[in-house]
Amino acid sequence: MQNTTTPPTDSGPGSGAATHRNEHHLAGDPADLPDARAQLAHAIEITGTVVAAVRPDRLTRPTPCSGYDVRQLTEHVLYALDQLAAAGRRPLAAAAEPFRLAVAPEAYAATYAALAEEVSGAWAPDERLGEVVELEWATMPGAAVVAAYVAELIVHGADLAKAIDATPVWDEPAVELALATMQFALGPEARGPERPFGAEVAAPAGASTLDRLLAFTGRQP
Repeated sequence: MQNTTTPPTDSGPGSGAATHRNEHHLAGDPADLPDARAQLAHAIEITGTVVAAVRPDRLTRPTPCSGYDVRQLTEHVLYALDQLAAAGRRPLAAAAEPFRLAVAPEAYAATYAALAEEVSGAWAPDERLGEVVELEWATMPGAAVVAAYVAELIVHGADLAKAIDATPVWDEPAVELALATMQFALGPEARGPERPFGAEVAAPAGASTLDRLLAFTGRQP
């Protein structure tokens, strides 16, 4: 990252780094949206194993997420969980740049685990799924927030895994949900310079669902 006060151009839905709000992002009747809390729990669990595998000698490695090294991306994932926990309980305050939760590397795993517990409690009530949640980057039903963060955690978990040579395995239903969410929500206005995502990359023939998700979000699978 060249400037830690400037949001990177590829920061995912949970970062608030987009330069414009999308009032219709994943909008719709909450009753028509799936309850993705099981997929969210799975994404949190698997990405947590990647965070726990981050070692001090890997912190400066680059990641597929443009502008982030391993340290910065791990702290962004922690920030995303913190934002998700808050979104389940109260309106969010404006996001603080640089969209990372600064934590000592030795505390990454414990901090992630504590935030995961907060997320689970915050989103346990069924009524949360039907409530309208105002994020800094969008306004949407709670069910859509959950789906968006499934995608956030899987994509960034895969980014970290590639950077540190980890080999996590995500359940296919969770990855399918993440891909469908991104295909629905990620329009051309979110891609390009000073936008959250780069151009879509062509996925090879026979690519896995995970590789198709990564390619759709502008990464080389």
